[in-house]
Amino acid sequence: MSGDRRRGTIARLLGSAAVLVLVAGALVGYTQSAFSGTTADAGNSFAAGTVVLTDDDSGSSLFTMTGGKPGDSQTSCINVGYGGTLGAQVRLRAATGGTGLGAYLTLKVTRGTFASPPGSGACTGFTADSSAWIGAGAGVVYDGTLTAFPSTWAAGLKDPWASDPEIWTSGESHAYQVQLTVQDTNAAQGLTVSTTFTWEARDSSAPGSGSYYAQAVLQDNPASFWRLGETNGTTAVDLKGAANGTYQNGVTLGRPGPLRDGVTAPAFDGINDRIALGDVYDFADRSPYSVELWFNRTTLAEGRWNTLLTKEDAGQNFAGWNIGVLKNDPGYHPLAVYTDRLSTTGEDHTYTSVPVSAAAWHHIVVTYDGNTLRIYLDGSLSNSRASTTGVTNTPATLYIGGDALDSEGLNGSIADVAVYGSALSATQVAAHFNARY
Repeated sequence: MSGDRRRGTIARLLGSAAVLVLVAGALVGYTQSAFSGTTADAGNSFAAGTVVLTDDDSGSSLFTMTGGKPGDSQTSCINVGYGGTLGAQVRLRAATGGTGLGAYLTLKVTRGTFASPPGSGACTGFTADSSAWIGAGAGVVYDGTLTAFPSTWAAGLKDPWASDPEIWTSGESHAYQVQLTVQDTNAAQGLTVSTTFTWEARDSSAPGSGSYYAQAVLQDNPASFWRLGETNGTTAVDLKGAANGTYQNGVTLGRPGPLRDGVTAPAFDGINDRIALGDVYDFADRSPYSVELWFNRTTLAEGRWNTLLTKEDAGQNFAGWNIGVLKNDPGYHPLAVYTDRLSTTGEDHTYTSVPVSAAAWHHIVVTYDGNTLRIYLDGSLSNSRASTTGVTNTPATLYIGGDALDSEGLNGSIADVAVYGSALSATQVAAHFNARY
């Protein structure tokens, strides 16, 4: 920043058998061999993981109602357990038949736990989750008609975890209380319904099942991709092998990351913590590029730049490029994520049009196509501007989380940083963000 901001030959058959005999005879008396060599890699083995889901209903149905009248209600519980070796997402769906009563049955599904599951549909000892997942009471994950309940995996009810679907691991279990109530309407008279409730688990690497964010990013061929999920050592591994980085000055490793695949994230102290990547990715002149990352701020220093990524050279009037957060810097949008393209004589910048909240993970993508600088927040275009500034090629190190001056770091976490030699499209950005489960 400058001033108040920085900146074979096909063989032919011979014509007679006699000729063939002569040829064969001519070969008698010596042997012929070729040079050869071998090497072997023994002991290879492969084993597939498993996805195993069980319940305690003993093969019986949860509900049987005859002669139901308005207001009649039944409640049953089931404990669902996971014994697979792969992380999996679980969804609930229901196949419903009959003559239409499902439209007049209110279904409420509440998630919770059992200290000791009683089985056979009993609810003794059921405790609902404390979270009001959908705002309909503690532990409630569905409250509507039976007919409206999803019947396919794609639309299935996602098992919640905070604001994201839960990824189940071996030994995990959840209890569900299922309640059906006949609505007070004459339209329900004489109708029937049958239904099968199904809990389905799919491994969390499958599209639409769980976290496959990394696959979505790699599919679009980044030049470098640092997941930053290391839990020890000082090397930040580039999955593309182009530019491994170094954790410097005590970066804290192994903190919770933004995605449900369990990959962790480093935390920065806002003072001198940083990851040094070397003199890479200058994006000089008007070269197209994209930079993508997740970040979670703890606190922000008042009135100054808080670095996410920077490739600036103080000796060249901070020429280069950067991405960071500003807090209450006079004359600029408060709590916005900014990005700059800087030459030795000028700059172009744009910023998110809405504030970024504390203690929440945000997905940021900056793209430049040679003419327009764009910034995306959580999957959507937030702002853009025409940009014709030619970025000055600098010898500066590219840093994540801090800068060379030990003065403008982020107090918070950064994860899954990717850089590209082209401008991602809005469709690609949205696809990456939507792959976060």
